[in-house]
Amino acid sequence: REARGLPRHSAVRLILAAAALLTMLFSGGCSLLILASLFGQTTGEQYVNLPLVLMFGGPPFLVGLLIWWLAMRRRSQ
Repeated sequence: REARGLPRHSAVRLILAAAALLTMLFSGGCSLLILASLFGQTTGEQYVNLPLVLMFGGPPFLVGLLIWWLAMRRRSQ
């Protein structure tokens, strides 16, 4: 693409990368907020625990990371 004077990444790849970054931001950010409330809670029964947060917040973050990596990697030709 660069040899033909085109940008390094196409518009579709950039849109996918942006959507993946937003997915990672929201799933990771919400997980961190929930974990912060977990560590702040000292009394009573804790219904939120680390495996539960990782189970619900981890897969969307990892899928977003995979999509971002696939969209941003550069193929050698």
